[in-house]
Amino acid sequence: MRKRTKKTITLMALLLIGSMVLAACGAKEEPHELTPVEPEIINPKNEEPAVKPEPVKEPEPVKEPEPEPEPEPVTYPDPLTGLPLETDVSAKRPYAVMINNHKQAQPTVSLTKASIVYEYIAEGGITRLLALYQDIEGVGEIGTVRSARPYFLETCLGYDAIYVHAGGSDEAYADLKAWKMDHMDGVRGGRDASIFWRDSYRKSHNGYEHSLMTSSEKILEYVNSTTMRQEHKEGYDTMMRFGETSAAEGGEEAGHLNVHFSNYKSTDFYYDKDTGMYDVNQFGVPITDKYDDNEVNLAVKNVIVMHTSARVIDDYGRMRYETTGSGTANYYCEGRCIPIEWSRGTRNDPFRFTVDGELLSFMPGETYICVINPKASAEKATALEE
Repeated sequence: MRKRTKKTITLMALLLIGSMVLAACGAKEEPHELTPVEPEIINPKNEEPAVKPEPVKEPEPVKEPEPEPEPEPVTYPDPLTGLPLETDVSAKRPYAVMINNHKQAQPTVSLTKASIVYEYIAEGGITRLLALYQDIEGVGEIGTVRSARPYFLETCLGYDAIYVHAGGSDEAYADLKAWKMDHMDGVRGGRDASIFWRDSYRKSHNGYEHSLMTSSEKILEYVNSTTMRQEHKEGYDTMMRFGETSAAEGGEEAGHLNVHFSNYKSTDFYYDKDTGMYDVNQFGVPITDKYDDNEVNLAVKNVIVMHTSARVIDDYGRMRYETTGSGTANYYCEGRCIPIEWSRGTRNDPFRFTVDGELLSFMPGETYICVINPKASAEKATALEE
C-alpha cells in the first residue's frame, strides 16, 4: 500500500514540473523598440565601391621663355662711301695713291677697293687716277704707282689725306715742300722709299715705268713708325652726305655715259639695272683689278663729271687745273643724270657738290669723278639700251 503511494507522489511531482515548464514557455513577452539598422549593400562581384572621381585638372602649359632678340649689329657709315662698317673710321685720315692709267700699265691692282677715284689728264692726253682709300687696312697690293701733279695734291688736301706717289713734276715737289704735306715717295724718298718695289713680271712685260708697286701693309708699317698725324683735326667734315634714294631719280636717262678726255683716252660708264651700278670701261674693255688668277671689274654707284678750266703749261703737255672757286657738274646715278654745282674756297677745303644750294645726297657706294675742261673735252650721255 505504501509503495503505490510513493510512485503516485513522484508522478505528481513530475507532472507539476512539466506544467511549470509549459507555463514558462507559453508566457507572453513584452514588446520592445528595435534600433533601425542600415541595410548592408552586398557587392556580389566583390568590386570596389564606385566613387565619383574628382575632375582631373589639365596641367598648365609651360611657357617657353621668349628668345632674346638678336641684337642689331652696330655699324658705322664710311665717311667716303656711306656704306656700313663694323668699326668707326670717321676720325682716320684716308690715303690717296697715284695710280698709273697708261694703256700699257693695265690691269690695275686694288683700284676696285678705292672709296673714290678721280681721273684727270696728266700730260699728252694720258689720264692718271687718284685713288682714295678711307680705310686702307687689308687692301693688300696697290699699283702701279706713278708721279705727282699739283692738282692731285690739291685734291688730296681737300680730303686731309696722306699721299702716296712715285716722283713728280718740279712744281709738284715744290708744292709738297711748301704745303708741308704728309707723303711717301717711291723715287726721291728716304726711308719711305722702302714701301715700294718693282714687280718683276710687269717690269719685263709692261715696262719698267709701269711696274712700281706698294701695299697697304707696307704703308701702315711705315706710317706707324713715324709721328705722322693719322687722324683728322677736330671739326673736319668731308661735306659728303648719303641717302637711300637717288638724287638723280627724276633726271634725264643716262644708261651710257662717255667722257671724252682726249683723242687718246675716253672713259665709258654702262649702267647695269641688275646691280644698280655703273660698270667702268676704258680702251674698249672693262677696268679690271687682277688678283692672282681672278679679275674683278670696276663698278661704282655714283659718277660725277666736274667741269673746270684747264690749260697746258709746258712742252711736255703737263696741265694746270682750277680746283678752287666754283663751277658746274653733272651727277649720274642709277641710270639718270641731273645738273649740279661744285665749289671750294681754298685747296685745304673739301669739295662741296650741291643741288640748288643744298649738299648733294650721294647713294651709298663708291664714286668716280672725272675732271674735264668742257672746252677741250666732252661728255655724252644716252638712254639705256634695252
